[in-house]
Amino acid sequence: MSTYLYVKTHNSTGLKYLGKTIQNPYKYKGSGLHWCRHLLKHGNDVTTEILKECQTNDEVKYWGQYYSDLWNVVNDTAWANLKPETGDGGFGKMAASTKEKIKQYQKSKIWTEKALANLKAIGIKSAANRKGSKWTETHRQSRMTTYVDKNLDIALQIIALHDTGLNNLQISKQLNITWEKVKYSLLYRKDFEAYKLTR
Repeated sequence: MSTYLYVKTHNSTGLKYLGKTIQNPYKYKGSGLHWCRHLLKHGNDVTTEILKECQTNDEVKYWGQYYSDLWNVVNDTAWANLKPETGDGGFGKMAASTKEKIKQYQKSKIWTEKALANLKAIGIKSAANRKGSKWTETHRQSRMTTYVDKNLDIALQIIALHDTGLNNLQISKQLNITWEKVKYSLLYRKDFEAYKLTR
């Protein structure tokens, strides 16, 4: 499978990006943090030049490092690269200069109203997804009945020991169960005792 090393140049701003992909390099936008944010702000109006078509990872690493050094893509502000293109997909140990470049970029970025609105919308959607749907009373009662049925025998033992004067910790040690199990069994004591009468 071929891996393409390419240079993308933004036609409006002149910013360049050295990257690699196994996809169609003319359609692939690139994945660099600074580059992707630049495209969001200025649009995907770019020219793509293919530098090398590599057949092995070693080739990608060699030529990626070669062009990274040749054009000094990390330190030259004409380039959007935050680290050398060595074909590792952005993982690996960063040089101190790369970390500093990322830090300075993060400090200097200005959020547009549109970007802030998008972040807010994403946050609201994520919160809604985590919250999930509300349980109906029927579903809640069904879950409670299942819980009571499953834990009835141990709950009745807990209740009996509690009635003799033992505290929660003593009961949990004697029955070799968690303190929470004792707590919830006593909390729902009426449910357990009522369910016992229906069996």
